[in-house]
Amino acid sequence: MTQASDPRHDAPSPLSSDELASLRRELEKERDELLEHAHVVDDDENASSATHGQGETEHTANEIERRVNAVLEANADHALHEIVAALARTDDGTYGYCETCAQPIMRERLLAIPAARFCVNCQQNGAARR
Repeated sequence: MTQASDPRHDAPSPLSSDELASLRRELEKERDELLEHAHVVDDDENASSATHGQGETEHTANEIERRVNAVLEANADHALHEIVAALARTDDGTYGYCETCAQPIMRERLLAIPAARFCVNCQQNGAARR
């Protein structure tokens, strides 16, 4: 879709320029925190990878912890991806507009979920799962 035919350029932005700048700073802060946390987790995993002399119970507990950490890391990776995509949308002028219907996302939704990609209707109708 070209910018000239993109309906997002006809609809008024749901956010003031100050709100957009504030949300961008919040997204950047979240991105930086996730990246910092990823470095801490990597350092912790490298420090605790030795398992000599462990009993079966301790080994099982360590395996459960490793699996839980893998799930948490996958969730953090997904969150980081969503934040980076939201920051890209702030750069290209599409932030605050639904990726499915191109209508403005409600201001309250963006303030609650700054990385939101879809309006409430499209999110509820399953557009986000496609």
